[in-house]
Amino acid sequence: MRFCARTHAINYIVGRSVRIPEYAHGRQVAMNRLKDKLGSEIGAAIALVALSMVALISAVALAVDVGMLVTARTEAQRVADLSALAGAGILAINPDDEDAARIEAINFALLNTVQGDIAVVLPGDVSVDLVESTVTVQVMRVQSRGTPVGTFFARVFGVNTVDITAVATAIAEPAGLDSGTDCLLPIMLPDRWAESGSPSNYRYPGIDDSFDPEMDPQSQDFDDDGAFDTYYPPGDPLVTGYDDAVIGTKIDIHKAGGGGGGINPSWYFPWTPLDADDQLIDGGPGGARYLYRFTTCLESEYVSGDFVLTEPGAMVGPTNKGFDAIYESDIEMIWYNDCPWRPSTSSCDYSSSRVKPMPMFDPSEAPDNGRKAIQITNFGSVFVLRPEPGNNFSGIWLGLLASGNSDSEPVEGLPKYIHLIK
Repeated sequence: MRFCARTHAINYIVGRSVRIPEYAHGRQVAMNRLKDKLGSEIGAAIALVALSMVALISAVALAVDVGMLVTARTEAQRVADLSALAGAGILAINPDDEDAARIEAINFALLNTVQGDIAVVLPGDVSVDLVESTVTVQVMRVQSRGTPVGTFFARVFGVNTVDITAVATAIAEPAGLDSGTDCLLPIMLPDRWAESGSPSNYRYPGIDDSFDPEMDPQSQDFDDDGAFDTYYPPGDPLVTGYDDAVIGTKIDIHKAGGGGGGINPSWYFPWTPLDADDQLIDGGPGGARYLYRFTTCLESEYVSGDFVLTEPGAMVGPTNKGFDAIYESDIEMIWYNDCPWRPSTSSCDYSSSRVKPMPMFDPSEAPDNGRKAIQITNFGSVFVLRPEPGNNFSGIWLGLLASGNSDSEPVEGLPKYIHLIK
């Protein structure tokens, strides 16, 4: 009986459709709706991501091209700046040589690149103004010359190349008429003279020559070089002292003494300031005050014709320390490109603390041993080089200074301050 009932139940289930409860049917509908919704949102997200990627790639592409063009413009400006400075550097030495200044600017540009290509500056791209002592340089990467800067991703938008132009103007101007003659080195050098046997054979002294003038001419008299020496001070038509022709020359500086008599052109002589009444000022003599003056300025300026008091001896110790202090005050500076060069700015810098003025004196007025009042004939400016081993020093001659009087003019021109003005 029980078997028959179970068989009947099975037959009933098999023979008729099964009725699913209402709650189960609702759950199934919800699941289907959820699946449809999720499928729809995933599709929208994919589309959104795709659109975002297009925008992102476009932005990155634009950033790459803009960055590349900014870099190219910066490189072109750097070349223009340095080329203009190089051309102005020639005017500092040869203020009337327009062709040399133009050639120097062009050649300097060829040493540099813009986006990996040699920077080409044509003669028409360089303007030289001899009146203002300026050099203007254009660096051009343009379509008209077949040298535009190519793009990368901007080509998609039809922008295949971009023109780049940079302009710079540099000037070689006097450092100033006052010229800092209140900040003189506390040493003085004899002015140059001519060692010669005749006016047609003038030559300037070497570092081992001595000044031997013919004070009482006699036919049988000769100095150690076989001819008598002559000195003509600044202002004389036959001037034999330092002039513009010597700019860029290394000047040797040694302690006085030794040699074949007379006075050596490289001997330095320490000095102490005197006022207008020839009275000691600025602390007076002594090694400590002497050393202090290497890196400080005096109480007043000096002019040609003023007197100073020589110190006895060479003050070797204080002089060594003084030159060390000058060098260490601006150790970065080097002599490069015919000027005091600052690598960090890639430019000449005549305002460096290693550019120092120094008084010169008539070599016929050789200082005696001990203290002696000696007259200043002119002022020279030197770029102090790194001190050498021992008691020897050197500097690069930068030119004569004005006398310190605002109404006076320099004998052969001031040291030039080379810098960008545009």
